[in-house]
Amino acid sequence: MNNFFYKFKIRILIFLCFIYIGYQLSRKITKIMPDLNEKVKYSKTRLLNQHILGPQFENQDDMVKWMTAVQAKDFLSSLWAIGIRVKNACNI
Repeated sequence: MNNFFYKFKIRILIFLCFIYIGYQLSRKITKIMPDLNEKVKYSKTRLLNQHILGPQFENQDDMVKWMTAVQAKDFLSSLWAIGIRVKNACNI
């Protein structure tokens, strides 16, 4: 039983070390690349404007009307572009 708790404590310590190392790396990266937050902000704005994040359409008709047109290299790519923007989309 003591062996189990010893291994458990070791795993917790390793986990906490990984969290601390990740925190320190993220602080160093933001010092090296201060414009990283701006890039993340712009990419989130772009995804929101394209209706990939945030509120989505209730049905595919509204989504296609909003996009005006859907163009893709093949049929499955166009279905994927519609499906990621529509709530509860499925391919029947």
